[in-house]
Amino acid sequence: MTVALSAPGFSDPPSLTMSTSMFSNMNYLYTPVSGLNSRKLPNYSVEDETCAGPEKLSDTILLPSSLGSICVLRDPYMNITDMKQILSLNMFSNSCSKVYQPDMEAGSLNDISWSSALLAQQNENSTSARNFSNIPTVTSSLYYVPCHCSSHQSRFICQMFHNPPARHLITNDYILNITLESNEILYYLYTVDNYRLNRYGGLSFGLTQSFIPHNYPTKYDYNSNQHLEYSKNPYYMLQKLGSRNTAVIFTNHKGYHTLPLYINIMSNAILRANIPLSKGLPSAYGITTINHPMNETNNMLSTEFILQGSDVVISIFIIVAMSFVPASFTLFLVYERATKSKHIQYINGLYPLIYWLTNFIWDLLNYLLPAACVIVILRLFNVPAYTEGENFTAVISLFLLYGWSIIPLMYPFSFKFTEPSNAYIFLIVINLFSGITCIYTSFFLEIFDMGNSPTSMLSKITRNVKKIFRIFPNYCLGRGLIDIAYNDYYNSFYKKTGLYDKIRSPFQWEIVVSNLVSMAISGVVFWILTLLLEYEFFYSPKIPDALPISHLDEDEDVGRARKHVLKEQCIDDVLVLYNLSKTYKTRIKKNLIAVNNICLGIPASDCFGLLGVNGAGKTTTFRMLTGDLRPTAGYARVNGFDSIKERRQVFKHIGYCPQFDALFDELTPLEHMLLTARLRGILWEDEKAIATNLLQKLDLVEYYNIPVGKLSLGNKRKLSTALALVGDPTILFLDEPTSGMDPSARRFLWNVIRQLIKDGRSIILTSHSLYKRIHFYFSMEECEELCGSLAIMVNGCFRCLGSTQHLKNRFGDGYTIKIRLKQTISDDSISSSTASNDYLQLKN
Repeated sequence: MTVALSAPGFSDPPSLTMSTSMFSNMNYLYTPVSGLNSRKLPNYSVEDETCAGPEKLSDTILLPSSLGSICVLRDPYMNITDMKQILSLNMFSNSCSKVYQPDMEAGSLNDISWSSALLAQQNENSTSARNFSNIPTVTSSLYYVPCHCSSHQSRFICQMFHNPPARHLITNDYILNITLESNEILYYLYTVDNYRLNRYGGLSFGLTQSFIPHNYPTKYDYNSNQHLEYSKNPYYMLQKLGSRNTAVIFTNHKGYHTLPLYINIMSNAILRANIPLSKGLPSAYGITTINHPMNETNNMLSTEFILQGSDVVISIFIIVAMSFVPASFTLFLVYERATKSKHIQYINGLYPLIYWLTNFIWDLLNYLLPAACVIVILRLFNVPAYTEGENFTAVISLFLLYGWSIIPLMYPFSFKFTEPSNAYIFLIVINLFSGITCIYTSFFLEIFDMGNSPTSMLSKITRNVKKIFRIFPNYCLGRGLIDIAYNDYYNSFYKKTGLYDKIRSPFQWEIVVSNLVSMAISGVVFWILTLLLEYEFFYSPKIPDALPISHLDEDEDVGRARKHVLKEQCIDDVLVLYNLSKTYKTRIKKNLIAVNNICLGIPASDCFGLLGVNGAGKTTTFRMLTGDLRPTAGYARVNGFDSIKERRQVFKHIGYCPQFDALFDELTPLEHMLLTARLRGILWEDEKAIATNLLQKLDLVEYYNIPVGKLSLGNKRKLSTALALVGDPTILFLDEPTSGMDPSARRFLWNVIRQLIKDGRSIILTSHSLYKRIHFYFSMEECEELCGSLAIMVNGCFRCLGSTQHLKNRFGDGYTIKIRLKQTISDDSISSSTASNDYLQLKN
């Protein structure tokens, strides 16, 4: 807001008194005056003895008051005639001190020399007529010489000419006597370069309007030599229509306020020339003209319209700020999905609809905080376009529906990311692009479409593009705020011009309502899309019964188990796998087979071990059995329920300890247990006892209230196992439960698993503690301790299957040979050398 509203301060300028001193770009102001004596127009007609003639008008300039009213005597009846004494006693008005300086370089008081004129005024008080002092007649040539073009027509050539007589006034002005100039207009024209920036006007007295007759009716009756009252004057109305005797002012409009200034100078001359003797000195009177700017005119034309674009900038800043808020809501969603915490909650009994609804409510509450801050800031900065009247209600509506629509828009993207930071950055870019880019695009199209017919192709494209852009909530928010601002500008204009019928509410379809409706619909659509993705609606290919049979030779025990399963001879087993398969599409291979047609039946109260190297397919198999991954072919039955079609029923019977701990670092072990117990539907009064009992069983009592982030890796694995036991599931899937544990903790967990088996639980576990033995990787120690049977996976297939002792009997004979070579040789050479060595020959 500070950046957007940064602008130079504007306020109404102060009132300005019209005087020659307001021109500050010069030392002196030259004012040509025509008519400083009576010789110019001898035929000037006298209409009325009480109406001052041109001599009186022109001679008022030589009074102490000079031009205008800036230097006016304080007392019209003073008897002081010495000018130095008048100045020392400060007998002039305060404004005069601004133009007259005693030490000014223009000249001394003698140079100004108007004391004789003052004395003449004093004498007028005791005489019946005024004796104005005239400027001596100056005999000289014309005061300009017409310019002419050069022979090459490339420039003007102007000759030197005489300057007219000048006199320096108390107001620091110079008056030029151009009375003898026959053509005043040409004088001003040809001398403009000589007085540029120093002459802004002139005066001319004693002129007549030739089109008005000489004997035009006046207030004076020449027959009776007396004045007529207005009521007795039959020519009163005719007199108002025109006057033969006139005075003229010349102004240069390149100087501000020159017209009112010289009208004021002329008005003061007329006033002082007609002051009655009984009123005292004419220099004590004056008319002051003051320019008062209209209220708020400068503010309206400067601040409001200069800041007109600020509201648009504010809306862009709001879009940028709000783009970060909804993007942050995906951080936790992606984290839960990547760590399998979300899937563990589903297994524990959480419904997807409840999961997304609670996330939405929490995210909406978190969104309302920054949204409220933005609204409060707009209010504090008092941005009228967004805070006055219905505009404020429209802004609040936009923010509420923006939250409703933008939060569900973020949810579908959480399914495509495994790293929270990548999702956050990606969604910030998407929000900024869909907001700023779409807004600018719509603006440019509107600019290009200005003046076009509504039926033109560009107009149709503009309308359709704007409709498409309304899919994005960021565009709707930004465009809605901008349209509110522009509508407020128009309404302000209509209010000031009285066009009240054109004032529009922001709740019009093309202003705010279309954006509100679009966001309301978008929120519903994105909500439905999120739920469809969660329930895998778009992943609906028919799952075949099995993949094509692999050409890999199958072990006889594995084949026997396959026939046993396919002949439906293991219906009573708690877990049955029917040709369970999974393939992935990669860039290198079109179809990478991760699990290939495995068949298996596991009876109740048995512990089955699944062994293999990393990438053999163990974890993929576990994900399919727990419902986290859809199989490409085949299916599995858990306690008689299909793992795909009846997944909710399957979740009630299984517990899952994933390969990587699906824990929250901020929660304690007890809080984890209570959360899982509530999801499992355990009664509130029993949940703490059950949680405490399981923590004691896993030796985690001393870590009750320690955040999980501070626990060791072994204790985290214990806690994950304890969480899988909540709710007494009949089948436990333990994916490498002892990884990261020391031998003592490992044997402790083995004892826990033995006790679970004795309690009638079926357990399927994987292990990663391996050593090489006859081309396979085994983890026999853990399986010997726990498992009644096990299988070894290689490239997604079972290579051997059976009890621990059975596998030892079949594959336990032989030796392990370690050969160290001095140089690299081929495997064939090693094989042939080994076969030909007598010491390595195997004998019966």
